[in-house]
Amino acid sequence: MKLLISDKELYFDNVNISSSTLIGKILEEAERHEQIFSHIIVDGIEVFENIEEYIEDHLQTINYIELKFITLDELVMGIMQSTSEYVERALPELRLLSEECYQDPGASTWGKLEQLMEGIQWFEQTANFILQNQEKLIQIQIDPKFFSFTNEVKIISEAVEGKDFILLGDIVQYEIIPKFDALSDQISTIISKEVQAYDIN
Repeated sequence: MKLLISDKELYFDNVNISSSTLIGKILEEAERHEQIFSHIIVDGIEVFENIEEYIEDHLQTINYIELKFITLDELVMGIMQSTSEYVERALPELRLLSEECYQDPGASTWGKLEQLMEGIQWFEQTANFILQNQEKLIQIQIDPKFFSFTNEVKIISEAVEGKDFILLGDIVQYEIIPKFDALSDQISTIISKEVQAYDIN
């Protein structure tokens, strides 16, 4: 079996090596690399999730494993694209959530609200990640404040505690949805600039 790490090649005996030893070597090489580990390619098949399980299941028949790495900018761009897709899916649901809060809140209302809070939590994690790595980013520049919903979360929590659905409807319609729209515009601009830069290069 051949393990490819950028310009380095390592060879292992499929029969004598254990999956835990091989996975340990992969993790060791991934930590050493200057870029960010993304996924592996096993005999031409890209594996992004459950990597350890995949290797264990195919250990005896693997011919080669290639480690794939990405830059920080590429990682952030992937996050931006995922965020853009999420926001586009979320906006119609947010409008429904606002209407339900005003009219007839029920179980589906709480479900949509829970999904909103999970999305906002992901935004906050994204903002923290960007803040921690902002100086290392080369091409992508984004203001983390676009991902911050601290004030909105506080008001939502107060409204939920007081079971004030009118306030919930207001915060979703007049605060959350406009911020989602602004975030969508900001990300679209970033993606467009990145595409243009790629085309030029």
